[in-house]
Amino acid sequence: AERYERFIGRTTTVLVDRADEDPARRLCRAPWQADDIDGMTIVATDAPPGALLEVRIDQVVDDYDFDATLVRVLDRPAQGRPARTLPLAEVKDQVRQR
Repeated sequence: AERYERFIGRTTTVLVDRADEDPARRLCRAPWQADDIDGMTIVATDAPPGALLEVRIDQVVDDYDFDATLVRVLDRPAQGRPARTLPLAEVKDQVRQR
């Protein structure tokens, strides 16, 4: 926890990864938080996965996670984008139909 305390009070950009068990909170990642290795930054927001947020780190939780306060939403993912079909999936579907 001591190595993470240096981040308290810092303002940083985080990427929303997914919703928390509490639907009013999101699990996010700061630039120094690698997936499945480092902890998460927990923010009270309804921003969708993929959104970029500016947050203030408030405290260390469970030795490696952070609680943070939303400062502002920097960017939200585009809505209504058509789903991309991968070429191999199309070929596989064509083979099944034969």
